[in-house]
Amino acid sequence: MALAWRYVSTTGLVLALAVACGGGGGDEPTRESLASCLREADAVVSTNVEDLTSIAAPESGGEGLVATIGENTAAIAVMRSADDAQGLLDSTARLYDAVGLLPTDLLRQYGKVAVAWGETPTEDETKTLEDCAS
Repeated sequence: MALAWRYVSTTGLVLALAVACGGGGGDEPTRESLASCLREADAVVSTNVEDLTSIAAPESGGEGLVATIGENTAAIAVMRSADDAQGLLDSTARLYDAVGLLPTDLLRQYGKVAVAWGETPTEDETKTLEDCAS
């Protein structure tokens, strides 16, 4: 997983050039509410800028965090809208395809939350994130 995570972290700078931010506001979730919910579900969560990589990086246009959910790590961006989250994931998928990084099936969207999983999430890991993102 460490090798996979290293590749996920390399996309942050490139995404600064690839992602166009836009869209209007949105209600829940916020980075704070998502982080709180994940912590309540026993995930280890970081919002420290130096820990934010990949789609969670400030350059993504969203509010990022990194969480270890179960045995898996996820870079998470809470975007302004579901359209912004989809745009971020589309840009990331194109990058992954172009440079042969991680498989694009590690990219997931939960409403306005965009996620780059470190490895394929289990049903429990997915459910935890889905529940907190809704």
